[in-house]
Formats: sequence, structure tokens, C-alpha cells
Amino acid sequence: MNKLNAHTLTELVVAMLISAIVVSIIYTCFQLLSGQFRAFKRNGETVNQLVLLDALLTRDVHHCAYLVKAEGGIACRYPGKTVTYTFGSGYICRSEGAVTDTLAVAPDRLETHFRHAAEGLPGNVIDRVGFRGLSGGYDHVFLYLKPYGADRLMESAAPDQMHDPYGGTRPD
Repeated sequence: MNKLNAHTLTELVVAMLISAIVVSIIYTCFQLLSGQFRAFKRNGETVNQLVLLDALLTRDVHHCAYLVKAEGGIACRYPGKTVTYTFGSGYICRSEGAVTDTLAVAPDRLETHFRHAAEGLPGNVIDRVGFRGLSGGYDHVFLYLKPYGADRLMESAAPDQMHDPYGGTRPD
């Protein structure tokens, strides 16, 4: 009689059990790694929004001719254009002409000042703006100072008044 070389049923069951254990370990590792990747991607997008907002505000505040308190935010006035930042609930919109960018940063406690005095009226020139930005669990404080040159300060009609030639005055 010829004997066949084959595996017994017990050997096949043991092999299937070991394979099932290995596959379950690989699947669990895949789930953990994909969850970590999603969290890493989400944190990267959040940090990107915060860095982008900081870079845009820094550039606009320092390069504009005048920083002005606007309805619901601030306006950076350049000769020939205005860049407006609108602070909404859960977002900040940056508008420059027909282009509007929405940043997923929730602003909190917007404060505007001129010469260390709180400024609340839209249209008034300001030299400091600050707020808290909340995004993805991160709480970041934004503070920007607009240095005005002596020539701009000397254009004032009075020591406590600053004129904005692009539309507005800063009366006290």
C-alpha cells in the first residue's frame, strides 16, 4: 500500500490558529498606526492654520500704512488697497479685493489699542491688536504692534489725534 505524505487535521488547525493570531496582531497594529497618522495629520493642519495666520497678520500689520479698527475686526490700509480681517465665531476671514481666505482659528477677546488706550470705535487708527486664537485644542496668543513713523505722527492735527489719509480719523 502506498502512503501519502499529508498533514493531519490537528496540524492544519494549529496552523490556522497561529495564522489567525498573526493576522489579528497585524490588524491591531494597522488600526493604531492609522489612528496616529490621522491625529498627526489633524495636528499638522491645525499648526499650519496658526502659522499661516501669524505670518499673514505679521506681514500685513508691519507693511500697511495704517492699521484701523473695523466692524467685526481690523483693516490694514495700504495706498490703493485694503486688507480686512473679520473675526467670526470659529473662524477668521482675510479679504483682499475679490480674494477671501478663511482660516479655521476661533478668535477670542479681540483687543485694539492706540497709544495704550483701548479703542472700540470702527474707523479709528490703532497701533496694537491682540487676541487669543483657539484651533484644534491649541490656545495661542496673537499680539501685533504697528510702529508708526515720526512723519505719520507729526501729520496729526493734535497730539491725541491721528489722521488716516485712506479714509478715517482717530479722534479721542
